[in-house]
Amino acid sequence: MSPRRTAVLLECYTGLAVATIGVALFPILKPHGKRLAAGYLVLRAAECVAIVAIGVYFVTSRSPFADYPLVVWLSVPGVVGYAALLTGAVGYARTDAVLEGVAR
Repeated sequence: MSPRRTAVLLECYTGLAVATIGVALFPILKPHGKRLAAGYLVLRAAECVAIVAIGVYFVTSRSPFADYPLVVWLSVPGVVGYAALLTGAVGYARTDAVLEGVAR
C-alpha cells in the first residue's frame, strides 16, 4: 500500500473517531438541551463526511500533495481556533480563580 493510501486510510479512521465523539457526547449534552446535543452530533457527522471526502479526493487525484494550497489555507483557521480555545480556557480558569478569591 502506498504512503498516500495509508495516510488517507488513517484520515478515514480520524473521521470515524470524530463522529464517535459526537455520539458519545450526545447523552451528556442532552440534559443541557436536546437541540444543542443534536446540533453537536450533526456538526460532528458533517466534519466526518468532510474529512473522508477530502481524503478520497486526495487518493483519486494524481497531483502531488504540495500542489494543494487549499490545505495550507484550511490549516490556518484550525491553528487560530485552537489558540482561541486555549485563550478562552486559560481566561476562564483565571476568572474562576479570581472569583473564588473574592468569595472567600
